[in-house]
Amino acid sequence: MAGSMTACGHRMFVGQSLTVGLSAIYDDGEPAAQASVQVFRDGVLYSQNQTDSKGFFRMTLPGAGTGEWRFVISGDDHEETIQFSIKEG
Repeated sequence: MAGSMTACGHRMFVGQSLTVGLSAIYDDGEPAAQASVQVFRDGVLYSQNQTDSKGFFRMTLPGAGTGEWRFVISGDDHEETIQFSIKEG
């Protein structure tokens, strides 16, 4: 029994997107609203942003997100740093 095959004239590509979400609160439980967020990639300032009114910050990393990342969050004479590394597969 002969079967039939369907030909397709296009290809599919699958990409990835990595999103980082940070929540900043003070030790009394209050959100760090409109706190400064400096983002460094491989030791170089990548962007400057700020948290929202609830102390939340979100950004999508470029490309595959590879690199040494450091986020410096500061506000009301407080500063915290978060670091992580994403290496190529």
